[in-house]
Amino acid sequence: MSADLEKNPHGSNLDSIPASTGSSLLEQRVKKELRAVRIARGERQQKEREETESLKELAKYESELAKKYIEECKNILRNNLAAGKFDWISCYKDEPYPPFVFKEPLPRYELIAREMGINRKDPIKEFFLPSLRKRRLKMEEDARRLFNLKLEEYHQREKSARAAYELKRKSFLEEQSQYNHSIDQLCLDLAKGQPGAVESFVRTFLSIMKYPDAFEVEFDARYEQEDRLLVVEGVFCAPHEIPRTIFYQYDEEEHDITPVEMKEQEFADFYQEILLQLSLSAIHLIFFTCPDRLVEQAVFNGRVRAINHEVDPGEPQPCIMTCRVNRDLYRSVELSSVSPRAAFLRFNGIMSTPLTALKPVVPIQKMRQKPSPYPGPEPVPEPQTSTPGPAPYRPGELENMAKELVSDILEEIENNWEKTGEHGGITH
Repeated sequence: MSADLEKNPHGSNLDSIPASTGSSLLEQRVKKELRAVRIARGERQQKEREETESLKELAKYESELAKKYIEECKNILRNNLAAGKFDWISCYKDEPYPPFVFKEPLPRYELIAREMGINRKDPIKEFFLPSLRKRRLKMEEDARRLFNLKLEEYHQREKSARAAYELKRKSFLEEQSQYNHSIDQLCLDLAKGQPGAVESFVRTFLSIMKYPDAFEVEFDARYEQEDRLLVVEGVFCAPHEIPRTIFYQYDEEEHDITPVEMKEQEFADFYQEILLQLSLSAIHLIFFTCPDRLVEQAVFNGRVRAINHEVDPGEPQPCIMTCRVNRDLYRSVELSSVSPRAAFLRFNGIMSTPLTALKPVVPIQKMRQKPSPYPGPEPVPEPQTSTPGPAPYRPGELENMAKELVSDILEEIENNWEKTGEHGGITH
């Protein structure tokens, strides 16, 4: 298997994405869950690669992934145009806390009696040998004492486990209530047009934009309340980070897999198409999700993640495309029926082609450096109980007592047998 395939060419480094500052609990949760889903999909694909029996089958599998990836790239805008409204109901946490279950089995007297070697009651033998009955009764009494000790130990562990469960349950419910309250507060702040709430909300729904897992886009937003203006920036992957393989070819003679990639001009068009669709998808989601009273106009700046020293060594994330569009202009363009390039230009778009050259353009409006502060929730206090909980169980405390008791029982039995053998009689 080639080294390129082992590195998963269609995957993305999702762990390297920093968390946005000034974000709401909803934004943090959504981004975390989406990242986990993407990582899980990548791991599942990698597992399927490893389970492929031959390189020929692997080439077929990788070719199918490459074909699916290209198809997804071509339909980025269409898939996002079909997205529904933001579902606030699904944002709340309403899962119940699991009930308390103490899995440890109850002590059983029968097991203890069997371990101590207590014989079953035999009326005939005990009639002729009364010592057997006395010895059995004595051992049964000791077994019941040991059983009671183990039962007490069991109830102590159960009580301690239940107390720990109640603390965790209380903390869980308080955290859940606090999170749901933060959703209510976010909705209220959003209705008021509070800049921090608008910015966090915009970053949240832009993070669920549909595009292939093979690359990652970071979005940030700044809201100017007086002008009802939203400035959004998307940070795209550099050209070398975008997969460009069309299919994988199996070389029987070399016993290896060779990727067949796009030509330079073909890839330049492909890269431009991806960035245009992502930009238009962001603009659509902004006007589609944000009400008119909040957002009347939007500026979108598209930047790239990597430095191009040949172009502008002082700009680590150069802006290579920018546009400004108001709501009326957005409504006048049917995004599903015009080409992404034509739509972007109608939105007063500016870019220098080919985009693969990463030639910077001046943003129509720059975004403020710092996001508007959004108040974080108060930390959940450590749960306190009105009465002190039971003392923690120390493993071995009652076991040692039980062992000593069993040792005393066995020693007493041994002494009884010695007395019986010494005097030739039966102990009563």
